[in-house]
Amino acid sequence: MLRWLIRIVLGLIVFVALCVGALWVWKPWVPPLTLAEPGPTGQRVTEDGMFMNYFPGPKDGSHPLILLFGGSEGGLAPGGQRMGVALQEQGFHVLQVAYFRAPGTPRALKNVPLETFDRAKAWAAKQPGVDATRIGIMGVSKGAEGVLIYASRRPDVRAVVSAQPSSVVWSSLDWEYIFFPPDGSSWSDGGKPLPHVTFAGDGTYDYNAGIISGYRSGLRTIDKHPDAVIRVEDIKGAVMLVCGEMDTLWPSCDMARQIEARAKEKGAAPPVLLSYEKAGHAGFGVPAKDPTGLSQLGGTDADNNAAREDAWPKAVEFLKANLAAAEAAPPVP
Repeated sequence: MLRWLIRIVLGLIVFVALCVGALWVWKPWVPPLTLAEPGPTGQRVTEDGMFMNYFPGPKDGSHPLILLFGGSEGGLAPGGQRMGVALQEQGFHVLQVAYFRAPGTPRALKNVPLETFDRAKAWAAKQPGVDATRIGIMGVSKGAEGVLIYASRRPDVRAVVSAQPSSVVWSSLDWEYIFFPPDGSSWSDGGKPLPHVTFAGDGTYDYNAGIISGYRSGLRTIDKHPDAVIRVEDIKGAVMLVCGEMDTLWPSCDMARQIEARAKEKGAAPPVLLSYEKAGHAGFGVPAKDPTGLSQLGGTDADNNAAREDAWPKAVEFLKANLAAAEAAPPVP
């Protein structure tokens, strides 16, 4: 009897080890890497360590440039490609920029150089019809964090749309080793990692609440990391924030209100804030013909798409208004 019991226990140990090994090889938690094709109206750009989709605007005259920052999935996401095409149709030149998990870019979201976007901007400035004095940036989720950081450090940005934003710089992320997160910051500038807040920074994590609890935990440590708070008061351009109150990835509306409060406290121009009570993390983007799947990170498919239908045209008009060409001076008599 004892011999059979030992065999059963050993068999279970081997089975569990094989399952763990298979999971580690398979890594089902890693989001699929997508390098969306630019489509018939765009072009792929791969030079000087850049990996981008470029959607040139009208050929007549000069037009503003929009840089698109993707989220924590990395690569070039299809949602970003759709936004690029939609903005192109509205008269903008658009660059969808990959900053990690793409050829020539970092594998992990760790110390990603803000200079990545400088190089993209410099490349675009050389393209026909691009008015490099009229630059807007748009980002969603991790990209929303990125655009606020970038605009706070680059005075030439005239308009910012930050959807599902962050009020702080967060710690790094490596999908391959998600259970053993690397130390360090998500972003760097001038070769130096930016001060950051750590996920689950106060040591608490509510497994019932899910990943959002880790971000709430980190936000409770802001007083210990004041340098990690994004200096939105240094942004020279206009800012629009979009968030969903039902966001289950991170508390984007709470952080949007923190951004709004800091701007007020520091005497900066207040951001435009669009908050959607029933939307989740997918409540911004080009409205979907089939919204199935938009509810994965909070809210229903229909409510997320309804938020998109309201927010997207407002974001486009915000960019147009703040990136309009200066009126020509009257002729000297």
